Amino acid sequence: MPQPQVSIFVENPGPNGLQSSYFDITISGNPHLANLGIIDAWCLDTQLSISDNTTYTGTLYSSYELNTLTTAFPTVQNFNNLDLINWIINQNFTANPQYNYGEIQAAIWTLLGDTYNPNGSDITAQGPVLASDVNAIIAQAQANGENFVPDNTEYIGVMFDIVNNNGARRQPIIAQIQAAKLGDFVWEDLDADGIQDTGENGIVGATVNLGRDLNSDGDIDDANEILATTTTDATGFYQFKGLTPTLEYQVQFIQPTGFDTLSPRQQGSDTAKDSDGLLSNVVILSPGEYNQTLDAGFYKLASLGDFVWEDKDADGIQDAGENGINNITVKLLDANGNQVTTTTTDANGLYNFSNLTPGSYSVMFVAPTGYMFSPQDQGGNDAKDSDANVGNGMTQQVTLTSGEFNGTLDAGLFQKASLGDFVWED
Repeated sequence: MPQPQVSIFVENPGPNGLQSSYFDITISGNPHLANLGIIDAWCLDTQLSISDNTTYTGTLYSSYELNTLTTAFPTVQNFNNLDLINWIINQNFTANPQYNYGEIQAAIWTLLGDTYNPNGSDITAQGPVLASDVNAIIAQAQANGENFVPDNTEYIGVMFDIVNNNGARRQPIIAQIQAAKLGDFVWEDLDADGIQDTGENGIVGATVNLGRDLNSDGDIDDANEILATTTTDATGFYQFKGLTPTLEYQVQFIQPTGFDTLSPRQQGSDTAKDSDGLLSNVVILSPGEYNQTLDAGFYKLASLGDFVWEDKDADGIQDAGENGINNITVKLLDANGNQVTTTTTDANGLYNFSNLTPGSYSVMFVAPTGYMFSPQDQGGNDAKDSDANVGNGMTQQVTLTSGEFNGTLDAGLFQKASLGDFVWED
């Protein structure tokens, strides 16, 4: 995907910005950056110029995606200090005023590996640029700003590669725009319906990747496309902050260990409660936005089964000494009564249906010739009674949840007995 472009009007810093800055800009041509008003901005390179009261075209880059910056800004020497610069622009140093904007600009240039003229009129308009102040700003940033990532209530330095109407490269800039963030929930989808229901808990330690499809091939599996990786906390929660408005982000969920499959994608109408699959749709964030709709549900396959036995006393209860019957046909039916699959009991009378999607099922036993079903639901112990309807061999419907094994669906069978002998004249 191409980097977004905007129109940028540059003017001298005035009283309408957030703080005194090297210059002010106004952005247009992008709906996600509309209505921001005047924005404080800073220069990145002392060797290139930019003019006031002029409109330029700017290609937007994130100050946290270092792998995309070396080509876009070939004259900038040290991108590794951009976290420190992001910390600096969030301190509002000139409000006291503790430092003037020229000293802050000088600190930014120094951190980027550039040099500055302390007597230049462009940075001394609000007072002298003192090397001691510049060094103090840098020292504070180094002490407090290592690995700084702004929240959505803070500012991120959005970088613009600037060209004029003739396509000539001009001074690249970094502008203070409110950051964005995203994140939410990875959960065990007990009923496999793709919707976060009450009582469905988060999955701890699930891996979540943040990415951008840089080459527009429909995935984020290529070089430099994974921007960050995190894992869910004890409640299944994750988040990524310090995101740049207008860029196209996607979230990739990795199936957690111990889970068999992914919940169905985007079920229902509540985007905050549905599962977004292994790779979410593209989201474009606005300044200050916190998107909490990108979730993923996973579940474990379920199973059911148990026992078909010869009920010698025809009481519907599995008694000691009553053995299983082999080769009995058992059918699995879905919630609508449709046959899903079939099996037969083994030599011990046992049967099993495995790898089932959580949901509602029933079982139908087929009585062999000469056998009848025992009385249903006798004795109060569901694990030991016969569950087959005496007329059609069908059990009650049971609902399986993620990872559940239901071992209570049994059937007792018996053969009719007979008695008789001889009546004689003694």
